[in-house]
Amino acid sequence: MMIFRPVGIAAAILLVALSPAMAETGSASWYALDGNLTANGERMNSAKMTAAHRTLPFGTKVKVTNLRNGKSVIVRINDRGPFAKQRIIDLSKGAARHICMIGSGHAKVQLTQLASSAETGPAVRYEQLDELETITVPKRRPVGRFASWLRGDRTAGSGENDG
Repeated sequence: MMIFRPVGIAAAILLVALSPAMAETGSASWYALDGNLTANGERMNSAKMTAAHRTLPFGTKVKVTNLRNGKSVIVRINDRGPFAKQRIIDLSKGAARHICMIGSGHAKVQLTQLASSAETGPAVRYEQLDELETITVPKRRPVGRFASWLRGDRTAGSGENDG
């Protein structure tokens, strides 16, 4: 297997990508699946000010403004979604209640990413690398019963020929 890694200081990959002034506008919906695990491993609590976004890093704080009434809420990204193509964010029920969109189920909103916290690090974008170094990673060899199965002995460990 080949892996490429950057060489030298000029080949930095991670840079701050979104400034606090950068905004995204689109449709939001809300969800409340209390007790289910979110994509970052937390238990969903619909009363908390959290949200699901397709690409923002977990822990990112986002100001969500309902463009119909001007009400805003700050949420923390802790899940992935929304899965409906026309939506840009899924809010927890508590966050949706805060900006008065429970009844309609969806609203046109503006998202403004706030400064990244120390625990989540900066938002990222990818820069073109100046040069790459190619390294070869040795293949791992399977051991035990699985190894014999890979070599073609499909009965190893199946109980058919076990003494």
